[in-house]
Amino acid sequence: MKKVLSILAAVVLISSISCKDEKKEAAKGTNQQMKKVMAIHDEVMPKMSAMGSMVGELSSKEDSTELGLQYKAARRDLQDAHKAMMDWMQGFSNRFDPDEILNGKALTAQKQIWLDEEEEKVKDLREQIYNSIENAEKILEENDALKTKSYLKLEAPEGTSYRLSGERPIRTDKASTIEKLRGCATIKADPTMINKKKIIYLQFLGPNKAIIEDNGSTITAHGNVYSKKVELVFTGAESNICDFISIPKGSLKSGNYTLNIFENNNLLTSAEFQLK
Repeated sequence: MKKVLSILAAVVLISSISCKDEKKEAAKGTNQQMKKVMAIHDEVMPKMSAMGSMVGELSSKEDSTELGLQYKAARRDLQDAHKAMMDWMQGFSNRFDPDEILNGKALTAQKQIWLDEEEEKVKDLREQIYNSIENAEKILEENDALKTKSYLKLEAPEGTSYRLSGERPIRTDKASTIEKLRGCATIKADPTMINKKKIIYLQFLGPNKAIIEDNGSTITAHGNVYSKKVELVFTGAESNICDFISIPKGSLKSGNYTLNIFENNNLLTSAEFQLK
């Protein structure tokens, strides 16, 4: 009988030790998981300052152009990621106390479920933060590249108007007879841009500042609307460039007109002319 009792006591003791070991292993696993979650937090938290700086830089560049709207979208992505980080930290601290977060205090079954959830959340958050930063940096770098881009240097811009005799254009300033407008300018010599392909845009504005269409259509590029697109190969030597747009006879009114010439969304030069 004593022998049987001794065996039972030994079984109970072994079971007790085994349960304690299992609890220690579970606690150890939970502690490692908590450390992993906090390591991700510690990795992305220093990015908040850089994100704030980029938000300010992007905000200063926002406008209604295509590029300006890209700045706005990138700024919003950064702000959304920043808010997501703040919200996650608040929610995490509401679920776990400092001992559980910092000192490896054992978690209840419910809190273990929460920790599994928070691990997935913080992984997604890390990806959101890095993606928003990468996108913002890319857009800002593209803007810097545009700033250093070499633009054509134009002088002597001129807007003129013509009526047609058969197919021959005859210069006139009588608004009711005009069927063509011409934009011209002189491209100054630039030996750093030999045989460079260039695209410029002519933009004719009427007295009410509305854009005048070429054959009933306009060109949209770089967030702006233009009358005509002109492609050329610049040899690097001084040269002249001219092109026409066609308009319905009798569609123009007397007043002051404007010719703007752009490269990308950069205004190169302007000229005014008057129709009677």
